[in-house]
Amino acid sequence: MTEPRPDLTALLQRAHAAIAQARDVEAVRLLQRVLECDPDNVHAQYLLAIQHAQLGLYDRAEQRLRAVLARLPGFVVARFQLAQLLLMRGIASDARQWLRPVLDAPAPLGDYARALDAAAAGEAARLRLDRGRAAPAAADPGTGRRHGPIARGPARGARKRSGRDLSPDAAGPGRGDLRRKRRG
Repeated sequence: MTEPRPDLTALLQRAHAAIAQARDVEAVRLLQRVLECDPDNVHAQYLLAIQHAQLGLYDRAEQRLRAVLARLPGFVVARFQLAQLLLMRGIASDARQWLRPVLDAPAPLGDYARALDAAAAGEAARLRLDRGRAAPAAADPGTGRRHGPIARGPARGARKRSGRDLSPDAAGPGRGDLRRKRRG
């Protein structure tokens, strides 16, 4: 005899309750049961993707969100979730691609999309800068001297050479403070 088909609505309700109470592993099990009986249930697929992300299973979350969006490209919330996940994983250019269709949407969705896109653009620029900083030193064609990557913060070794702290946070004239006291 075959086992009776479970009530999918009841399983989804139990999954929602588990999610609301931060019982993530239980929610995943319930959503998997729903998908065993109804593999085309996009709502359960989306919720399972979000639970995977919550549990740190980012590859699974990304795969499932992409599958959901392949079936429902207009699912804006899933688009935002995927873009956030990609941005968090350092794949800013892909995040921006997923946001592109909703950038012109009216507020508040468009505002959120534009803010997330700006964050992704900034992250992409930061990653390029970091790659440049990590690159090996290049030889100056004019002098033949090798120059290392751009230093972060005050010049490296500046304090060692002069005995003074030359960082912008150091107090006093000549030590990062451009304001000069007037002598009266």
